[in-house]
Amino acid sequence: MRVFLFLLIFMIGIVNGHSQVGIMKVADLDGKYRKQYLKAQSYIKERDLVRAEKELSDLLADVPSLIEARIFLGHIQYERGLKKQAISTYERVLKQSKTFDVRLWFQLAETYREVQDYDEAARAYQTFLSLGDSNEKLIKRAEKSVKQCLFIADAIANPLPFQPELLPESINTAAAEYLPSFTADQALLIYTAVRKGQEDFYESRYENGEWSVGKPIDDLNTSGNEEW
Repeated sequence: MRVFLFLLIFMIGIVNGHSQVGIMKVADLDGKYRKQYLKAQSYIKERDLVRAEKELSDLLADVPSLIEARIFLGHIQYERGLKKQAISTYERVLKQSKTFDVRLWFQLAETYREVQDYDEAARAYQTFLSLGDSNEKLIKRAEKSVKQCLFIADAIANPLPFQPELLPESINTAAAEYLPSFTADQALLIYTAVRKGQEDFYESRYENGEWSVGKPIDDLNTSGNEEW
């Protein structure tokens, strides 16, 4: 319901907007093109995103400079799970006007992040921050997200060597063991083990160069399932 409410508010809000130089807006439309836009709006009311997308795509084929309709098209594509198409649509809007909708940079960044393109996500977050939006909540999210995306991008580009090795049979058994965690001194291993269909916490200690046989942690385990 919130998705459709957002799309409706977006469409209704821009029908009564004012034009900017060099950009065609919904308020400039008349005749069949305005009817097409209103028809797309009616499809949203019917929760028919597929028809709404087609109506807007047809409209934009005839009126490619109608920036609000393209923004709306991108949002529909995003809500339909067509993230890469939404990115392409958002990028086209922002190429047409970098500042028409500053928060579209934030939406673009979020969408890039969802498709795991962290370099592009960081770029879009940084552009959003450079344009001076007034929403403090979005600014804080963007500042945090830039750091996270740059870290992830760098970690992917420069992976650390990793050669996993099996732990001894005192821990690894024919049953399932998973979700390991170590203490800071790496002398205690806590993990989840399944025994007779029951998930419980187990521990093993590193002593004299060996890991001890894993034992259930009776003080933590309950009659239910435990996961670390």
